[in-house]
Amino acid sequence: MEYKILITEIASAPTYILSTSTDKRKVLILHGYGSNKEEMLGCALSVVKAGFKVYVCDLPGHGEHKDKLNWKSVKEFIQNLKNLEFEIVIGHSLGARLACLFFCPKLILISPPFEAKFKGSKKELVKILRARRVKEEKYYQGLIEVLNSLPEFSFDKAQKVLLLYSNNDLDTVKTAVQKAKELGAQIEI
Repeated sequence: MEYKILITEIASAPTYILSTSTDKRKVLILHGYGSNKEEMLGCALSVVKAGFKVYVCDLPGHGEHKDKLNWKSVKEFIQNLKNLEFEIVIGHSLGARLACLFFCPKLILISPPFEAKFKGSKKELVKILRARRVKEEKYYQGLIEVLNSLPEFSFDKAQKVLLLYSNNDLDTVKTAVQKAKELGAQIEI
């Protein structure tokens, strides 16, 4: 299958758009904290091969995005993307929590954090969360501000939701899994 990759900017975010000439349905892929759009290209390639036009953006404070990670920049980013009307939003970690802000037919949530509570030493958290790769006022400040500003973890019951996680995930993810079960999401380990 032949596809094109367009490098552009959408919602002030550096973005890859992957598509074939016939794709009409749109999918948004949102990476996690400490990541970037390039780390989601493997996922994007699989989705474009399934017949979708795929948008992969850098979140504020990440990759080539010029803005720092904070609630104001994230809120503006999400508002601008909502106008594109995606059929599916796929998100990992912080991106999964942000995906819940979109009303689209389907959500795929990979290890979403429930809240800004993380256990472990600073050294362990720096390794796990990769804060050194994020532009924010100080380590974790943007992440904590964004997670604390988000509405309670939920999604619309009309949406089909698939939540993927690992038994080794952080406790905050396991809390989100329990909440998602209560809301009727399909859960896969």
